[in-house]
Amino acid sequence: MVFAILSLIVTGALVVVDQLIKLVVTTQLQPIGSVSVIPGLLNLTYTQNFGAAFSMLSGKTWFFIIATAVVSAALILGLFLYKKHNWLSYTACTMIVAGGVGNLIDRIFNPGHFVTDYIQISFFPAIFNFADILVVVGTILLILFVLFYMGRDKEKSEKHRHGA
Repeated sequence: MVFAILSLIVTGALVVVDQLIKLVVTTQLQPIGSVSVIPGLLNLTYTQNFGAAFSMLSGKTWFFIIATAVVSAALILGLFLYKKHNWLSYTACTMIVAGGVGNLIDRIFNPGHFVTDYIQISFFPAIFNFADILVVVGTILLILFVLFYMGRDKEKSEKHRHGA
């Protein structure tokens, strides 16, 4: 329970960081459009994304709002109900929920219901943001947890019970 509450506190802090970055991007970067940080590799480029990754499903705002709310609620519930968390699962859930909520705030409160994106890497076609990084890294960590940790206690107890 303590780690679940701590995860929610960290989630809130990450959402605040995401929103502060987007505020700076909107006030400072939007008027100029783009700034080269590492020439030929990294630009900060203000973009309004009305869809998901690569602007897929552009204009499906209510779908994204509902899907994000449902997934976030399920993961928060899982933080409290699932009894075999480890640092990897707590970190994964925290990152996914924080990124989802950060982008959800954009979709709900930005006029036109867009997400503010700003990170542009030369070898990657999409422009993305801090919240997107949280969701992607969190999802990778959750997949690793499911593949390598989830259910392992059950396997160990089965082997121990059968004398293996």
